[in-house]
Amino acid sequence: PMLWIIAASVVFLSVLVIGAIHRTVTAVNKYANSDEINTARLFTAKIENFPRGVKDEKFLEDFLEELYPGRILQVYICLNMNELQRKYRDLAKIDQQILHYELEFSTLGHRPLTYANSVQREICCPSIYKPRADALQLFYGKKNRLERKIKLLAKRDYPSTGVCFVTFRKPEWRTEFIKDFRKTTLPSTSLSKKLEIHKWLVTGAPNSEDIRWKSLRVGLLEYATRFILVNFMLCVLLFFFTTPVAMIGGIKQYTTELFDFNFTIISYLESKTWGTLLLGYLPSLLLLGLTFIMPHILYFTTKLEGYHTRNAQNRAGLLKVFFYQLVAILILPSLALTSLKALLSLSLDDLEVLWEGGGLFPNGSFFVEYILQAAFLGNICDLWRGPELLLEKVNKTRAITRLDLESAEEVPPFKFGYE
Repeated sequence: PMLWIIAASVVFLSVLVIGAIHRTVTAVNKYANSDEINTARLFTAKIENFPRGVKDEKFLEDFLEELYPGRILQVYICLNMNELQRKYRDLAKIDQQILHYELEFSTLGHRPLTYANSVQREICCPSIYKPRADALQLFYGKKNRLERKIKLLAKRDYPSTGVCFVTFRKPEWRTEFIKDFRKTTLPSTSLSKKLEIHKWLVTGAPNSEDIRWKSLRVGLLEYATRFILVNFMLCVLLFFFTTPVAMIGGIKQYTTELFDFNFTIISYLESKTWGTLLLGYLPSLLLLGLTFIMPHILYFTTKLEGYHTRNAQNRAGLLKVFFYQLVAILILPSLALTSLKALLSLSLDDLEVLWEGGGLFPNGSFFVEYILQAAFLGNICDLWRGPELLLEKVNKTRAITRLDLESAEEVPPFKFGYE
């Protein structure tokens, strides 16, 4: 009975939390769509599932002008130019480096020196191997080569992403356009068949800063496929690899029985006093690792699903982390049927015994310890900001100049909504 009471209370609290989140999001969206925020997106509509064979904006502009004469301000058809965008970002970084060293040269009066690459700075001893490359000459050379590369890339014929934006002269005209293309009977002209308007998905455009431009090429079918595959793998990981006790006991038991293989390291540790203590605390270490890394893995998987906006990606990451913490900490640790031990069980009789026993582990005290340690360790991981520290070390390793080192040491903002 106590288990059912706990489960019912968890479900009730979950409904309250989800309702509060939904109400907050609705209020924010209502304010964002109001006329109080007179941004460019209130004049712009987004068209998805646009035919990728049509890359001439003149066709779309003529079609819309025939339907809405004098209302269209501009039409954009998005092309898949991710490589060119990366080159422009690299060019902006090089311009920052040049500005930094020109300021240093004008201030100190001598030509600044730097390492030619990060390997020289990391491997070579700084007291012996001094910076020898002329910084301004080095980065001006990189800039010239990159500009030539950009000119070559700009001449390519890039494919369409299947997404386009239409900017109207008034917000109410944009609203009328969206309503017209959500009706059962669509407006038609001589270009309707060529533009395949029956496939269009017309919505309001997000802010330009919110758009993930490299994900615009991901269509509805590809997004659905990615979403199913990614979340299926997450469900497998969630259901069978989030119970540390069953993970340790199950691996040790079944590998010994099935493969006649003895863990010599574990046997050696069991013979030592300190080894016994280590093995006894190993579930907590696994719990620490899972508590530390799983939320970040869940958030990273949202990038693989191909959301068109950062807002949608962050919302999906927030919901994934919330439901993972809810299910993995409160429900799954108390169930033996959703553990690695159950996954490795070859006998249906064992599963029947577990089911008849209510699914609880014999060492039920571990369930209480699991929840308490997850709560404490989760807060510790948030305050520690481990991923940011690791990212800082990686950026320092990749840094070449002092400006790169200064940028790597900048503290990123705390992701409150995600953490």
